[in-house]
Amino acid sequence: TLEHEQRFTADAAHELRTPLAAIKTNLQVIQRARNEDERNEANVGLGVSVDRATRLVEQLMTLARLDPQTNKEQGQQLLALDMATLLAAQMPSWRAQAEKLHLSLSADLQPALCGLHQDSFLILLRNLLDNAFRYTPAGGAVSIACQMEGEQACLRIADSGPGIPPAMRERVFDRFVRLAGADKPGSGLGLSIVKRIVDTHHASMSLSDGIDGQGLNVEIRFLPVSTL
Repeated sequence: TLEHEQRFTADAAHELRTPLAAIKTNLQVIQRARNEDERNEANVGLGVSVDRATRLVEQLMTLARLDPQTNKEQGQQLLALDMATLLAAQMPSWRAQAEKLHLSLSADLQPALCGLHQDSFLILLRNLLDNAFRYTPAGGAVSIACQMEGEQACLRIADSGPGIPPAMRERVFDRFVRLAGADKPGSGLGLSIVKRIVDTHHASMSLSDGIDGQGLNVEIRFLPVSTL
């Protein structure tokens, strides 16, 4: 456990070094700017770097809150909730985000009663949708669906983006792992957080090809209410 935490601390420090270095560079450019255009360009870069560092810290704090020992001590309780109701409440903001990114967003929300911890489930949704929206090019599609399959409630989030090669589909759950050639900013923690939440729900998750054989499909099956 100590080795695991030491590695995590070292990885976190390494990841933070990049946006902090960019912040320092942009500040130096602002100080030495010869005209207003140079100063404005550096200000934009500074804002991007601050946002990246802030997002990384937020993700690290989320991981800390989801630590198994912390959850055990706090006694995180799963309640019988309808997944479709929780998803429907989030749809307006997701549709607005998709429209802004020129993406089509479809939803098939059927009643799906299961054991959920609402706050962490919403974090899971935010990370999965954030990934789908970020990596799907403009003009692409994202879909959200939930339904009962037997006694299990099933959630599926799919997109038409570049997807994840089958050989990498296990590794992407490791912290700070990002795909080679990925040109979008990210912390490499989103799917790690999703996996941690799936584990705390005693659920199962699988990755497969997405919409029309392209992109990524994330399927998560949650515990039936009868097991709570």
